[in-house]
Amino acid sequence: MKKLSLGLFIYFLIVQMTMAQQTFRLSPKNIPYTDSTLVFLPQQYSKETTKKFPLLFMLHGWSGNYKQWKSVTNLQDYADKYGFVIVCPDGLYDSWYINSPKIPQQQYATFFFEELYPYLLQNYRIDTQNIFITGLSMGGYGAFSLFLQKPEMFKAVAATSALFDLSLFCKRFGLTKTLGGFEAETWKKYSIIEQLKLWEGKNKPIFFDCGTSDVFYESNVKFHQECKELGLQVNFESGAGNHDKNYWKKSVALHFEFFNKLR
Repeated sequence: MKKLSLGLFIYFLIVQMTMAQQTFRLSPKNIPYTDSTLVFLPQQYSKETTKKFPLLFMLHGWSGNYKQWKSVTNLQDYADKYGFVIVCPDGLYDSWYINSPKIPQQQYATFFFEELYPYLLQNYRIDTQNIFITGLSMGGYGAFSLFLQKPEMFKAVAATSALFDLSLFCKRFGLTKTLGGFEAETWKKYSIIEQLKLWEGKNKPIFFDCGTSDVFYESNVKFHQECKELGLQVNFESGAGNHDKNYWKKSVALHFEFFNKLR
């Protein structure tokens, strides 16, 4: 009898985990590949069937995929603890989450707003008053880029180990493939600080962090100073760490605390 009870417990545990973690695939019009997206539903989601839940987008880094955040930390634990629906889309290795001026069929931002987001609203119970976005490295840039295109959609934005000024590494990370050759006006257009200068309102919380041994650390320090000069409500954290999973596993905990306080 005990063996049967244990077997049933394991079975129901597996079923619950399967329901809590879902993967869907979209065949979009605006990007060249099928996009796989990983979703983590909080434990309460299946119990509170009429409740809407806050949504957190988590964008992966350059050369990664939609599974990268899952390899960094236990997102199911975070979903259960904070009650977020966590969504990890695929950023196509090196899309930088932008509408490419060079590749007509790679319009990631359009895909995000016109295909991915509507799908989520149609298939999940989302509290549209509590939508947040964050990312690591390329995903950190992407989080800010998408946030600044539709700041009214998001309550706050965060990033870890982000590259905010793409021109600093213009010959690396697939940037010339996505943006084309170095044309000053084009690269300026995709600079986050230049986009912040055009942001009307400037009244939403911003958080970003970077390890002091990270290749992007100095650019984060400079970005922090520029944000302060613009009078933004900005939170910047730095500490020991490199551009790697060990640092991101620690830093992501700060992001969840930051977002949770804003709900």
